Amino acid sequence: MELRTERLVLRPVSADDLDTLLAIRNAPDVIGTTNTGEPLPRERMQGQLERRLASWRDRGFGSWLVLLDSTWGPDLRSEMTRAKDEGARVCAVVYDLIQVQRPDLVSPGAACMFSRWLTRTLPLADRILTVSASVRGEVQAYLATAGLPDKIGLVDWFHLGSDIADIPGTLPGERVSAMFAADHAPVFVAVGTLEPRKAQATLLDAFEGLWSRDNPARLVFVGREGFGSHALVARIAAHAELDRRLFWLSAAADCDLAYCYRHASAVLNASLCEGFGLPIVEAAHFGTPVIASDIPVFREVGGAGVTYVPAGDVAAWQNAVAAFEAPRSAPPAAPRLTWRDAAEAFAGKLA
Repeated sequence: MELRTERLVLRPVSADDLDTLLAIRNAPDVIGTTNTGEPLPRERMQGQLERRLASWRDRGFGSWLVLLDSTWGPDLRSEMTRAKDEGARVCAVVYDLIQVQRPDLVSPGAACMFSRWLTRTLPLADRILTVSASVRGEVQAYLATAGLPDKIGLVDWFHLGSDIADIPGTLPGERVSAMFAADHAPVFVAVGTLEPRKAQATLLDAFEGLWSRDNPARLVFVGREGFGSHALVARIAAHAELDRRLFWLSAAADCDLAYCYRHASAVLNASLCEGFGLPIVEAAHFGTPVIASDIPVFREVGGAGVTYVPAGDVAAWQNAVAAFEAPRSAPPAAPRLTWRDAAEAFAGKLA
């Protein structure tokens, strides 16, 4: 099978493509984008090609059109239909159904566009992959109510990964390192875009109660301003504890984020709903404890290595933070998944 456009030819790779692949990989414009910046030896390219061909042979991949995320605006039905007509299969990846299940927590436009993407895409999908078993169940329920019961058996799941790590030769900004330096006060970090479904306001409510009782704990928000967060942003900007016991990093660099994960007493995730919970996995890479909302997907991702708090319960969050004692001698039990783990799991679902 072969697919052609004005600029692209898509067909199965073969052993005869070795010289062509090597010429592309070692072209001057390509070498500059690689990790090594050096030409790839022929024998290494041959080994890579042989492994890919073996995977194709052993797993029976064939050709897939993979939609790694929802396309929101563009209508890809004609492209999906064309691919299927040429013998390819279509895989759609669904991260969550928050836009249709909790439209009160997202913008009206987002809810409308995502619903439209679902109705356009899922009827044409030969495989539907979600990023958690929890979302798989939600998608299966959605298909049953959407008149697509024949698609329920096509839904499977995999977990996302993370390769976050300290970056050699880089240092965090002075403001970031200073947040963790004073008086050995515990520092709790919440990572994620500021928006209602992530419930950062609940955390701020909880910490205000602690601060009123002279608790020295510090709260750090790491994430940009998102939908529906104007009131929270204004509240943070005017807060008496800003840059004392309350901090907001709205444009953190990678080295800042890694520093926060490594030095935090614990990572907090107060979300009301999620499709996965990447900060839980990222914290696990640094052996940092996590306190999270007690929602099914966090139980799935974090397992027994996370402390769970009823979602939206300010008093419960206060108690969890006040009672926290950092068990830094032993890392949490949350899985330390890498992006290679995720990619291999994903590929296995296309067999």
